[in-house]
Amino acid sequence: MQDYCFPPRISLVNEMAIYLYSKRNAEHAKSIDCNWHLAFLDRHPELGIKYSRQIEHLESAIVKYDIVPENLYNLDEISYLMEFTQSCRVIYGKDLRQQNGALCACDGRREMVTVIETICADGSQLLPMIIFKGDGVQESWVENSQLCMPDEILVGYSENGWTDRKKSLRYLEHFFGPSSLTAAKASNGSRFRMLLFDVYSSPVTWEFLLYCLQNRIVPFCLPSHTTHKLQ
Repeated sequence: MQDYCFPPRISLVNEMAIYLYSKRNAEHAKSIDCNWHLAFLDRHPELGIKYSRQIEHLESAIVKYDIVPENLYNLDEISYLMEFTQSCRVIYGKDLRQQNGALCACDGRREMVTVIETICADGSQLLPMIIFKGDGVQESWVENSQLCMPDEILVGYSENGWTDRKKSLRYLEHFFGPSSLTAAKASNGSRFRMLLFDVYSSPVTWEFLLYCLQNRIVPFCLPSHTTHKLQ
């Protein structure tokens, strides 16, 4: 992973250890101590711990893996409050009359919808994934003549309307898998692709990173709350 300019965090190393153990001992679940990594480092003196400023290695990673603009992607996650963009009648001070509108505070009862979106450095974009809050997806949410939602859009649901590790992996498999459009643009997967994201935008799990490594995708993590500015 260091060769991919993605040295893992301590928490991710612990997750890898649990993942590998579960693969070898499927019938026996196991947890490890939060300081397990210290014993691991004692057994591997060639490894160490240091603070990383990964963003400083972005340019060298692009050069190392010969990333061209059509294979450079930026993933971001954004949440919306349902119906909060609609206009409503409010009472306001007359000194706001000359402004373009009045502010309306959220009543706190709106449900959250999350959208995962990805753009490419060549100016194109991938279709989003929409995650609703609930225990299922109602047909009226997607089969609506007013929405005109394309069939290729991924639609999911969760208890709180947020993404999670399974949905992030599903998004990756759908849009960056061997039969995806991004793979076709990368000479059917023979060239490397780079996926920019931040820790806030996507749950970075061992399964997520393993899928990237197996499909010639260079994962590059930016500081939190930065990917939306790139879009």
